[in-house]
Amino acid sequence: MGKENDPLMEPGSLRDLLSFRLNTLAKKVTMGSQTILADRHGVNMREIRILMSLHQYQQITSSELAELTDLDKSTISRGIKDLMRRGLVNGTVDQADLRSSVLGLTGGGAKVAAECFDISQERLAQVLAGLSRPERGVLDQFLTRLERRVDDLNEDLKAKP
Repeated sequence: MGKENDPLMEPGSLRDLLSFRLNTLAKKVTMGSQTILADRHGVNMREIRILMSLHQYQQITSSELAELTDLDKSTISRGIKDLMRRGLVNGTVDQADLRSSVLGLTGGGAKVAAECFDISQERLAQVLAGLSRPERGVLDQFLTRLERRVDDLNEDLKAKP
């Protein structure tokens, strides 16, 4: 009996790498939402992530925002400046650390963020409609296991001298 092919463990090309496939899929899923939101509100993907995070977490610092969105601090800073200039985000001095600001949404920012969330959810529902309920459950379980595994591997990397 011949060796069974395992394309995830032995990718034949860049396009076969799991990380490449996941990144590509994520971009394709968000592309539809991003196009709609860019047309309606002139926001890009970075700004959408910032708005949606502020919508969920309410009042947070830019450092916390960078950690939550997995964007670097300079990217967050540029995005916040653009969103403040357009009146979607505001900032107040953090009383616990006078060197930083606590960020929040303005009324207009809250409306745009809520629409970002609704459109993203609608797009995701359209994508996931191609899977049965049991398949969605299995996908969720697999993604959770992969996230935990990667977190463990990354912790191992941090622990090495």
